[in-house]
Amino acid sequence: MENPNKNVQNIVSNDGKKVLSPQLGIVVHFQVNNIVHVENTIRDLSAIGINHIRTAVSWPDLKTSKGINWYNWLFNNLSRNFTILPCLSYTPSHILTENGEDFSKDIVEFISLYGNHFEFVEIIGDPYENSKQLQYNFIDNLGRASLRLHQLGKKIVLGNIHPQNLQWLTYLAKANVLQKIDVIGIQAYPYIFESGWNGWMAEISKMNHLAQKKTKAGEKSGLPKPVIQRLNMMIKIKYLDL
Repeated sequence: MENPNKNVQNIVSNDGKKVLSPQLGIVVHFQVNNIVHVENTIRDLSAIGINHIRTAVSWPDLKTSKGINWYNWLFNNLSRNFTILPCLSYTPSHILTENGEDFSKDIVEFISLYGNHFEFVEIIGDPYENSKQLQYNFIDNLGRASLRLHQLGKKIVLGNIHPQNLQWLTYLAKANVLQKIDVIGIQAYPYIFESGWNGWMAEISKMNHLAQKKTKAGEKSGLPKPVIQRLNMMIKIKYLDL
């Protein structure tokens, strides 16, 4: 089968000179102790040239000895074949709106156990709450968690940023939180929930425009340069015969 990475569209950097060639990654979630699913996924994705994988981490499972052993086995096996992006975006939002200190402690424990298998960590980027107090708590706790990750030598992906809610990035920048972020993950559902969808490049340009607008106004936007282009799809590769 043809390698899908060679058909991924290039992205021109902000200076208009450097051409970035993004790699295609796959989102796969694994249930605890489903070894067959992991082995089949490694085999099938390796066969078609995929070398990046994003997978969710379950906090409840990490509180059990079975879960701890499972993630140790999982990351050991995945890291031999892929660049891993562990996704903490599925952490319940109340943990960051109410118990930010607990979240920071959990991050330290998570990195101490598995941090040698990856460079980037994705964390939730939006509380999905309208309450100003909850949003304030979330921003404060997000900043604390980001600081801890940097202290532990990790780079941060701010996940779940919706193209129609870029104003949220401005709030994070004003709170000096966005400056701690290394990569922005864009979440969208083309042609499903998005009306007037103009393509990924157009959505990324909106983000770049926001950064340039802030700069021209003499303000520091804090927007990081790298941008992850992520299709938020549930891609299941169970027993797929390639």
